[in-house]
Amino acid sequence: MDIYRATSTIPVILSRGAKYVVPFSRIRDIRKFSKDNPDVVTVGERFGIRIPSLDYNNSPSEMSTADLNGKIVAITSTNGTRALKRLKPGTEIITGAFVNHTATLNYARDREEVWIIRSDRPDGISEEDNIYADFLKECLTGFFPDPEEYINRVRECGGSRILARLGATADIDMALSLDSVNFVVIFRDGKFFRLE
Repeated sequence: MDIYRATSTIPVILSRGAKYVVPFSRIRDIRKFSKDNPDVVTVGERFGIRIPSLDYNNSPSEMSTADLNGKIVAITSTNGTRALKRLKPGTEIITGAFVNHTATLNYARDREEVWIIRSDRPDGISEEDNIYADFLKECLTGFFPDPEEYINRVRECGGSRILARLGATADIDMALSLDSVNFVVIFRDGKFFRLE
């Protein structure tokens, strides 16, 4: 999970009608993919700042108004897309965030074993991801914590201050919008899909 911003942005992209989302950890790879597939919409950032050669920032608020109906979207991010490389091939992977919490929770509850993997930041632990991971874990273990308590903790954390300094307060608000998307996002065959 990377609630600021990949695992919040990807559900928003899919809710806007995209066929699927292809993640890339390296900028040169997304550029090559885009060159080879000119109809692809590109999304990406490094350290919160939009990559100039791409179509959009890795921003849930920016993507919430994009016309992506039937499009293939390629995405790269500082943390979230790189975290995929740490996961074992063949493992069922879903992404979770506040934006699709209930759908993620309901899907995960039906699984025998669930691992919660945070993406973290290149400079260390991502406090916002830890807070959401704690919230999801509490819910999965049968407790019913107050979501507003966890959302407020995220609003006060270092990741929120970083995004605010970048002028991305709309992304903070959107990433913390509980259940604004009502489906699970699953990663299969190198792509993120909407699963309903």
